[in-house]
Amino acid sequence: MLKELDLKYRFGFLIETKQEKLNTSHCSFLNSWDFTQCGEAVIAHHHEAKISKFQFKDHFVFTLGDIFCAHGTENLENTLKQFTEENDWDAIDNLSGRFAILTYNKKNNSFEKILTDPIGSRTLFYSTIQPGLVASHSSLLAEILNINRDQETIEFTKSEDFLTIRTKFLPADLTMYKNIYGLPANHYYSFEEHKAIRFWPRNPIKPNNIENLLEISKEYLLKQIEYFSALGKRPVIGLTGGVDCRSIIAAWNSRKIHFKCLTWNRNLSNEEVIIIKKISSHLYADSYFLDVKKTENTEPFKALKNSGYINRGSFIGGAVLTAQTAEFSGPSDIFVRGLGGEILRGMFNKKTSKESKIEDGTYAINLYKTSRLKNPTTEFRLFVEKSYNDFFDRINLKNQKLFNYDFGDLIYWEQRMSMWAASLLNEADPALKNIAGLNSRKMYEAAYGLPDEERFQRELLLKITSNFDPYLANLPVT
Repeated sequence: MLKELDLKYRFGFLIETKQEKLNTSHCSFLNSWDFTQCGEAVIAHHHEAKISKFQFKDHFVFTLGDIFCAHGTENLENTLKQFTEENDWDAIDNLSGRFAILTYNKKNNSFEKILTDPIGSRTLFYSTIQPGLVASHSSLLAEILNINRDQETIEFTKSEDFLTIRTKFLPADLTMYKNIYGLPANHYYSFEEHKAIRFWPRNPIKPNNIENLLEISKEYLLKQIEYFSALGKRPVIGLTGGVDCRSIIAAWNSRKIHFKCLTWNRNLSNEEVIIIKKISSHLYADSYFLDVKKTENTEPFKALKNSGYINRGSFIGGAVLTAQTAEFSGPSDIFVRGLGGEILRGMFNKKTSKESKIEDGTYAINLYKTSRLKNPTTEFRLFVEKSYNDFFDRINLKNQKLFNYDFGDLIYWEQRMSMWAASLLNEADPALKNIAGLNSRKMYEAAYGLPDEERFQRELLLKITSNFDPYLANLPVT
């Protein structure tokens, strides 16, 4: 296992654009990091963070993390050239992985923008009090700036209302630190304007059919397998009776690649256990059950818990699951999560958002609190309401052209996925590298164009599964 200091902000980075350098003498974790100079700016990055530099006529482009071409025939270098030199935003829709793209303008001798993978699984955070400073983790940025956790937000996370919510994450783009915000998916951070700017959607939804989605999803999953296999990576995939991971399992298994499946043993029903065993017996995989009640009073276990907690943003509880997962992971393993499936099948889009005004935040607030919280207190409601209204102001939502996209789809993708889901990957990174398994803007666009009766059902993911393995697609779903 890595030293505890190396688990902190694992795979992370910091971008500093000011000539007047910050005092980072109190940040001992930086002693083992690498530094890349670009003009007056500096990229500091964890020694395990992948960083590549591409040089074009008018731009340098840096990629941080895992990035591959999931669609089309162009290679990565040509795709990035089209994006920067020709301002072809459609080009980046072909990319997937867990990455950030950072562009540097040679003429201006300055960074222009930074953006992430489609789902926003490579988190980015920026400060409104220190413009031009961007980091992969909110706690990293706070530590650099010597900012403590915000007391009002701490009290919010301790409230009975917050603890009632099943899926716990902060509302909107909030972090535990005042004036530090998360960058939502489909936005880039402008180093010139010092704010988040929307770059998608660029066109209206086009009517689509299931055959086209299946073709796009097959291309995507095969390119994912090709990329990570070439790196010698072996996937760890969550195995349940559900649908979101099943298509990923089917794709990897179809290539006869040996991998691992991991099941969280959380009061599983007999029906689900039977399905899990049927899937497991069909795979080129070793299957394991993770006991979520297991704890260890050892230094490595404590280090993994603490690092996961910090990496998620010093948010809530200890990262016990991170420490437990480490037992089943090796140096060549990568956790491929089923994230993205709910975007495809519109799990939280009930078309009720059509009846809500975007400006008043009603739909976003109701999605955040869920039906589990029936009668929130005034304090809870006002905190959440203000968080979303401020968020919508920061991204200038009321002046955006959203075409015929459903606001419920956008808020789920851009807030819940790129804030909550992405933070889970940060939390688990100390154990092993994590990626979102269904992470393609072209797939999402194709799914959005399907008729409601085809899209809004779990069977949509089973049809993608059937592309690779009809047996797995025909097993029951729990």
